[in-house]
Amino acid sequence: MSGWYEQARADWLNNRSAGYLADLFSTALVEDKKDDLPYLSREILDLGDRIPKGLQRLALNVLHDDAEVVSNAKFDLSVKVEKEAVSRYVSRLRKRVVEFPGNAFAWHDLSYMYNLLGEQRKAERAMLVALRVSSSHRVIARSASRFYMHQSDPESASKVLRRAQGFSKDPWLLAAHVAVAQASGEESGQLTVARRLYEQLTNRLQSSELGMALATQEMLLGRNKKAKVIAREASFLPTENALAQGVWLASKLHADIVQKDVVASASLAFEARSWEAYYKGAWAESAKYAIEWLSYEPFSVEPAIHGSFIAATYLRDFHMCLDIANFGLISNPESWGLKNNKVVALASLGKVGDALEEFTRLGMPNEDAANYVVWLATNGLLLYRQGLIEDGRASYAKSSDMIEKRKDRTAALVSTFFQSAEEARLGNMEQAVALVNKAGLKFGGMRADKTMASIFEFDVLNASSKELQQRIEQLRDLQ
Repeated sequence: MSGWYEQARADWLNNRSAGYLADLFSTALVEDKKDDLPYLSREILDLGDRIPKGLQRLALNVLHDDAEVVSNAKFDLSVKVEKEAVSRYVSRLRKRVVEFPGNAFAWHDLSYMYNLLGEQRKAERAMLVALRVSSSHRVIARSASRFYMHQSDPESASKVLRRAQGFSKDPWLLAAHVAVAQASGEESGQLTVARRLYEQLTNRLQSSELGMALATQEMLLGRNKKAKVIAREASFLPTENALAQGVWLASKLHADIVQKDVVASASLAFEARSWEAYYKGAWAESAKYAIEWLSYEPFSVEPAIHGSFIAATYLRDFHMCLDIANFGLISNPESWGLKNNKVVALASLGKVGDALEEFTRLGMPNEDAANYVVWLATNGLLLYRQGLIEDGRASYAKSSDMIEKRKDRTAALVSTFFQSAEEARLGNMEQAVALVNKAGLKFGGMRADKTMASIFEFDVLNASSKELQQRIEQLRDLQ
């Protein structure tokens, strides 16, 4: 394990590319190379927009005591992503890969940028070249695996990890392999190897993602006690990914896994902070960090779905929901969840014609599909908005019956929110309150007074989300 930094340093000295510098800087952070970090941080800042914004932030954190460096930083660390700027960077990357076709990181960066622009075929071709040039490199392999998961191709995602150099001895690659299998509803064939390696590792930062992956596996197997033990070990010095997984596990295991000060002190833990705020009911805060998470991982569908969901349900801010959904659909044009959230936002904003057009393209899932109840509820909303009240009630009722059978409290809450709001909009206050109370009796924890306040006090809710509007405005640049 001690040779990782030396190898990364040799790779950078031989290539002097932004990709190899990023890998060296990340490895220096992991292995806490205090003597080298200031120098590497300045190298990161000198390259400006050739380096991902997240690493630029980390470099500034390393140099936080050097006021001159920080004040003279020549790049914008806002969440704004300008399409023209991305296109200019793509042009530079294309010239670079022509000049240096063997630069795997240039091809990797080109794939990332194409994905950001929604040009997925070009993104895949660039990633395939990066793999042909350097399929054994850990960073390339992990990025390619994530790319293929983004493309709903878990088989390829798993394959690129197994082909990487040192796969069976690398905790980062094994953690990704276990996670890919879990996301596919399967069990990794490398669990025995992964468990053995995790027990041997002494550097908790290096082992944190593997530990969280193994803890998740124990939970899936019903061994919650063991899952808690491993998760708490892995949260001692976690990466951002491990931190987010720890927060998620805490909600599933109903246990304290990650210390609050660890989440608060993590500079780029936007995903973890968003989920932590969500679980404690701080909706505006959760949305704020969801937008930060989306700006940090603009090609990822998860922050876009999460943020647009919060905006539409708990914040009732449909402009925000629409902006986030549209932003997410650039890189994820086939996301059913994002397209559904867009329909809900359009209908709730009174743009019924546009909503119906989008809803037709959305398509009706099979009745046994998990998202069929969502489709029924959205259909009910559209029927209400067209003045077909009884048909709307019938669609919501069918959705509610299916939700009750599944015992899905969150779905029940959301469905009740929207139908109650439609009844209230029509002046049927008694019907609106009755819906909330009925759902409360079935699922518990839902009181008409608090729930109706969440539905009707739009001014209060919108005031709590006004601080987010500036960030949302910045997402519109890509539309």
